[in-house]
Amino acid sequence: MLIASILAVILASGLGTVSYGFFGDIPILEKLQSGLDVYTQKGGLGPNTSSGSFALNESVVLYGEIRDQVNETGPDKLVAFEVKANHGEILVFMLVRPTNTSGIATAVFRIPADSSFVGIWEVYARAEFNETVLLDTVTFKCEPQG
Repeated sequence: MLIASILAVILASGLGTVSYGFFGDIPILEKLQSGLDVYTQKGGLGPNTSSGSFALNESVVLYGEIRDQVNETGPDKLVAFEVKANHGEILVFMLVRPTNTSGIATAVFRIPADSSFVGIWEVYARAEFNETVLLDTVTFKCEPQG
């Protein structure tokens, strides 16, 4: 019985974990070797990380990169970007963009010039790849123009 329990734990750790995401009650398989990475032109590479600072009225380039377990790209897949300002209090917009042959989807927007948009911005990205829902987030700070 003990050997079976240890074997089950070892197998489960290699397969990933099942959780539920912010897009509804869809089970999500999280794997360390494959996934979606959302980042900006100022950084944020890696899962659930922060990017650099932006100013009001500045353009932000979002990248959503899909890779599989062997680091191959995921071309022609849709990536959804949900962008929120002020610690998630204001939904700014949602965009869906396809990945290119390098497995990268790109979206560009300009932060409004209004001072009410100063604060922490959050970007949530979602994609489906190989029958798996992939998620990532990036945050960045918007500062007043100086």
